[in-house]
Order: sequence, then structure tokens, then C-alpha cells
Amino acid sequence: MRIIVWSPSKETNWIPPFGAEVETHLLGFVNFERRNMSCSAWQLLYYILKAQNLRIEEVVFEENGKPYFRNNETYFSISHSRDICAVSIADVPTGVDVEQVKKNYHRSLIMRTLSINEKKYLMGILLKFGATKNALQNLQAMGWGVVRRK
Repeated sequence: MRIIVWSPSKETNWIPPFGAEVETHLLGFVNFERRNMSCSAWQLLYYILKAQNLRIEEVVFEENGKPYFRNNETYFSISHSRDICAVSIADVPTGVDVEQVKKNYHRSLIMRTLSINEKKYLMGILLKFGATKNALQNLQAMGWGVVRRK
């Protein structure tokens, strides 16, 4: 079994009955917009479980923050970003992630999420791009054509 569903986030603060840890987690958001987005994702999980006639169990959190059902072999993952949320439910470990595409990201986010090899690869691409751009600008300065900028 594998179910993946996404939905627009709703403005809601209803906390589905997944137990005290989920309630504490959701009430821990000081930003009401983020709390509503998270509540919306948890509600999506709740409604999918009901629609599929799957057990609704107490949810607890691992040390790393990943939620799981305490007494159930059903795995799930939830994610939300701005106005969208997603849920994955399966009988094997599963994961889902949604992110709103932004025009720029904070350097700290990039440094924290990329592995060492990914950082090296990205730096290589940036260095090649920079060298190519510099070479084209040099050619333009020497009268070898025009490099158009947008």
C-alpha cells in the first residue's frame, strides 16, 4: 500500500486526535500562520486515514522529530510549505516533502541541507559558470562579439 496526497493548506487551527505529543507540537508554533499550515497537514493525514478505513493511532515523535504511530505498522510522512501540504502513507517507511520554489534561499539553509559531496559539486558548477562568464566578458572587451545581459 502506498498513498500520496497533496492539498492546498487551509486556514484552520483544529487539531486532529493524534494524542498529546501532536497537540504539544502544534501548540508550540508561535507563528499562527505556520501553526495553521501544520494543522492543515495533520488534518489531511487524519482524513486520508478515515477515508481508507485505517486505524487512527496515537502519534509520538522520535528524537530527530520524525512522527510515527506508537502501536501501528502503518508509516506516514507529512510536509507543508506556504499554501500546500502533502501526506504519504505506506506499509513500508515512506517520505514526502513539498517546498515552495523561491527566487533565493538563505545561505545557511543551503549549507545545512547539502551533503559535503553536493557542496563540492555545486561549487564546481559555480566556478565553471564564473570562469565561462569571465571568459565571455573578456572576449567581448576584445571585440569578439556581444554578450547580452537580461
